[in-house]
Amino acid sequence: MHLRWESVVRKRLFRSGARALLLSLIILHPLSAAIAQLPLALDEVSLTAWSSGLAEIGGQVVYAITLSNSRLEDLLDVAVTDRLPEGFTYISGSTTVQANWQVISTADPAISGRDLTWGPFTVSSATYTYDNPHGIHTYVQDLCLNEYINFQLDKALDLVGAGGHVKQLLYPVTNSTSGPRQCWVEFVNGAYDRDLAPIVRIQGEWGGSYWIKPQADAPGDYTSIAEAYKRVVQGLPRRDGHTLYVEVWNEPDLSVEWSGSPSAWEYGHFFVDEGPQRGTDPRQQQLYPTTGICPRFRQFF
Repeated sequence: MHLRWESVVRKRLFRSGARALLLSLIILHPLSAAIAQLPLALDEVSLTAWSSGLAEIGGQVVYAITLSNSRLEDLLDVAVTDRLPEGFTYISGSTTVQANWQVISTADPAISGRDLTWGPFTVSSATYTYDNPHGIHTYVQDLCLNEYINFQLDKALDLVGAGGHVKQLLYPVTNSTSGPRQCWVEFVNGAYDRDLAPIVRIQGEWGGSYWIKPQADAPGDYTSIAEAYKRVVQGLPRRDGHTLYVEVWNEPDLSVEWSGSPSAWEYGHFFVDEGPQRGTDPRQQQLYPTTGICPRFRQFF
């Protein structure tokens, strides 16, 4: 039996997509299920069930129940109850429970007569997302004034609409950077306030004719700069119902992006060291710079 909770991804005007808590078990069973302890509007919580098909007498059927939550609050103390028809038997040890695709339990249900009950569980809240594909660069980082940031964000909203994306360059970030500048924080909060999706690109120092590549502690060791990026990202605000997109560096196969001399070996080590600093906050998504096809630097392929 598979039981899956879904935190439905909500939008302001419509909703789409989902996370899930999936409960799976093996029985021979028609599709019928009930939820206990959910005093909620029916349009905010949905329950669906699926089976792998018919089986001969004595055979097995995989049965799945999916509970979807489109509320912006967690559902607490959720129990799922299913009643077996006469003649059907639950197979011990066959349960798998997943929350947003992560296994959280394999415990058998409580059995009372023909009723099987799983739980209690917490079903996480829905999050906002948008189908708006539009976006724009603001790049106002060199004029770190709140009134100018607000002006740019208002214009971005006019152009891309609610749910669109707005991108800002955060630089310079070096090994000694202790955290984000206040205007970077104001940019992210201002984007949230306007229902824009902020994308921040963390970059190093501009050297006059190219970007200075990240400073290594030793050949292939980028621990210090990775920690600096972590401090910047951790200092940026998160807000429930919104996603912060973080991009680290940009097109390292280009001479202008890597101190005039691209190196796949250096970037590879930098990428590996920077990876663990990305965090696990579900309100944050990581973007990765592309390395376009360039005949001079085939080692990036």
